[in-house]
Amino acid sequence: MPDPKLHVLLIEDDVVDCEIVRRLLRDCVLLETPAGIQGVEAASSTQPDCVLLSTRLPDTDPLDVLEQIVTGTRFVPVVLVAGAGDEEVVRRGLASGALGFVSKSALTGVGLRAAIEIALQGASLRRDLVSARGELAQVAGRLVQDLGVPLRRIAEVSRDIRGRFTSRLDDQVGADLLFIETRALWMAAAVDDLAMHTRVPPVAPPAPARGR
Repeated sequence: MPDPKLHVLLIEDDVVDCEIVRRLLRDCVLLETPAGIQGVEAASSTQPDCVLLSTRLPDTDPLDVLEQIVTGTRFVPVVLVAGAGDEEVVRRGLASGALGFVSKSALTGVGLRAAIEIALQGASLRRDLVSARGELAQVAGRLVQDLGVPLRRIAEVSRDIRGRFTSRLDDQVGADLLFIETRALWMAAAVDDLAMHTRVPPVAPPAPARGR
């Protein structure tokens, strides 16, 4: 279950739905806002533990609100609170970064709390993944300097020796130098590939679960 002192931001304009959520989350610190723009500002300024975002907002596309919250906050999870017939909005929202959803028509304390808990866990995993990716990028950067640069220098020296002393080298020595050059370049390229892969965007977060 969520921590009793959990700070939850509810972006919802329906007074009845607000009262239901308020009642179900009595032991949480609940901040409410009826409009998407205000919700984005509140999420950015307060950095709540979780955001409950209605899929129906006046004069606002909830998917735009979702995108701004996801990109404008540091791993604040968003749970969609969906009205009847909003399945497509939910589908697109989950694909855009929401970490769960609950249905207004079947809203219960157990389901809402479970959805929040799962979203919190998903956000925690996302933070861990980003942190691990950053650490890997640092390691790969050091490898490029500590291995990639010397390997290319080895290849250059081997090529220079073959070029300057071709007439003095027997076939075996020439073949060995060529082997050193090609292998050094291959290993340097492998180091570069590793560094490049660490710059790929973080893997997608775990599939969000539906509140029951």
